[in-house]
Amino acid sequence: MSKEPKMADYSTPAGRLILPVDPDQTAWLSTRRTGLGGTDAATIMGANKFATLFGTWQDKTATDVPVDEVNDLFWFGHSVEPMLAERFEAETGIKTRRVGTLRSTEHPHMIANIDRLTGDGGALEIKSTDWFTDAGKEWTGGEIPAHPWWQMQHCLAVSGRSHGWFAALVGRRFVIAGPIDRDEAAIATLITAETMFWTRHVLTSVAPDIDWAAFDEDEARARFATVDPDTAVDVNDQVIPDAALDTLNAFLANRALEAEAKKAKEAAKAELMGLIGAREYLTVGGVPAVRWAQTSGARYFDTDEAVRLLAAAQGLTEFEVKAALTRKRPDGRTFTVVSKYLTKGLAA
Repeated sequence: MSKEPKMADYSTPAGRLILPVDPDQTAWLSTRRTGLGGTDAATIMGANKFATLFGTWQDKTATDVPVDEVNDLFWFGHSVEPMLAERFEAETGIKTRRVGTLRSTEHPHMIANIDRLTGDGGALEIKSTDWFTDAGKEWTGGEIPAHPWWQMQHCLAVSGRSHGWFAALVGRRFVIAGPIDRDEAAIATLITAETMFWTRHVLTSVAPDIDWAAFDEDEARARFATVDPDTAVDVNDQVIPDAALDTLNAFLANRALEAEAKKAKEAAKAELMGLIGAREYLTVGGVPAVRWAQTSGARYFDTDEAVRLLAAAQGLTEFEVKAALTRKRPDGRTFTVVSKYLTKGLAA
């Protein structure tokens, strides 16, 4: 007697649908700001090297109209997703179904955009990367990178599904990983961390503390966009004054080295050009090392001529045209070295 096939399970007992499949793009981008998704979860757990807590906070507290910034990697991943889902079904015999945006019924600040629900009660996340990346090496080595692992646990928490699957395209190699069970201890940690971030920072609009390990100039300019004039912070008032002074002196020393290196590079370049002369290559034992090639003149937009023609066409002076088309860049801050300190010496 043949066994009757089990009914496919596409339920999401812990999450409710708040956006359908293929929603209006503006609505989707706006909805993303109303909660923390899988990538945000990985960032909060320190597993996303492409994002920071501050950047996540900026995104969730932004008030401007969200703009869709599609890059080539995102476009490729989205385009191959149906093909990889079909391959997953063929390899495993497990049917899949698309799902829209889910929100946790117990923790409304947690949302998820799961790539597919699987008929066996699981969730499927689809990834694509190159074989030479760290993630690619982990996928092909039988390991699950930390970023997608935390992303999956987040999706399981929001949806209430029992387990997860991954389908990864690594270069041209197709990899299936799973099933990955719910890790209840990890989910509890994740919920606590996400709730803390949401309540302490997003709801209050208070930026998270600086993570010095990931801190860069872009974050510095975003955090401190305006200056309080004629104020100062002294090195000796820092928690570890010597460390702050070391940072200052390291910056000044590297600044000097950078200037010296640039000057030496330009001098060496000029000398090599003199050695090459009218020839094209400088070789070492017959192997080309440097090429000084002929190039055609670059084309450029003649701004002065455009202004002249526009002024003539509109019966205006060139000054009036330039004034009408002049734009002001956003205010910012300039980072400079004060010569008074340098004259005292770095050891002062």
